[in-house]
Amino acid sequence: MYIKHVFIGNYDDIKYKSEITLQDKDKIDGFLVADYIKIVLVKSHITFKLSNPNSIYCDSIIMKPMNCIFSETYDLYDPLTIKKINFKITAEYLNSVFRRGKVKVLDYLKSRLEWTPALLQNVHPMYIGSATNNVNVLEWWKNSGLPIEYNENVLRYASKKAHFDVLDWWLNSGLPLIYDEDILDYLLILRDWWDDSKRLDNAEIDLLNWWKNSGLTLKYSNRALLNASRNSQYNNINVLNWWKNSGLPLKYDINTFYAVSSQCSTGVLEWWKNSGIKLKLSCRNIALNDFQYKYHVCDWWFEENT
Repeated sequence: MYIKHVFIGNYDDIKYKSEITLQDKDKIDGFLVADYIKIVLVKSHITFKLSNPNSIYCDSIIMKPMNCIFSETYDLYDPLTIKKINFKITAEYLNSVFRRGKVKVLDYLKSRLEWTPALLQNVHPMYIGSATNNVNVLEWWKNSGLPIEYNENVLRYASKKAHFDVLDWWLNSGLPLIYDEDILDYLLILRDWWDDSKRLDNAEIDLLNWWKNSGLTLKYSNRALLNASRNSQYNNINVLNWWKNSGLPLKYDINTFYAVSSQCSTGVLEWWKNSGIKLKLSCRNIALNDFQYKYHVCDWWFEENT
């Protein structure tokens, strides 16, 4: 006798080994990472062990052919699968749809799903679409008639990931743009470890140019030059040069120089010396400000003041 079970999993798991992790289709955490859904007929005497409240792990015996029958694998993000399997649509599943840019699923669900306040409170199409570079999701949601909610994180993360298509979409969307100083103050592109392309080689400069040419009011503080100095000691001084040549007001104060001296290399200090910005600090003042200064930086200041 067989009992019917419905599981979800990842395509990487399709080649069954001695033991495999499958998750019950009604366990919401599975939709965050799952790719497929599969019906499994399991002999009635086979039991499952619970690993944690949100997932089910199959005992290794279930993988043996004499104990179970596997159906075809169905794409979890295909409207036909939703119709055939009739699984529960959760906020976690919808957020996963946004990440994958599956607007055909959204088209299918729009008139079939009850978009309750509780559901809408836990879906994040504008943030996820911006963070994953899925302009089609942003456009779909904007035109859906559903509530549009977002905050400064949409532009912040689109900037950090150098998603220029998303930034252009927001600029031309007609929606109010919410952003703060953090975008330019903490300018550092987040690079995925698997991305070996040259797309991001000059991403910081491209992003600065995008914001400068956007026509938007630029928001930044003295932290912009400070953090550019911090990052320059690991990469290069292109961002510092951009600020110097941008024609924009340079924001800095005495604390900027204390921090630069404390946390940056002498190469960055040389840039400041040659930048035309006139502000001298004595080695004594630096030492009094923070006793943890690097000796070679203090030596540099001593040489500059003798």
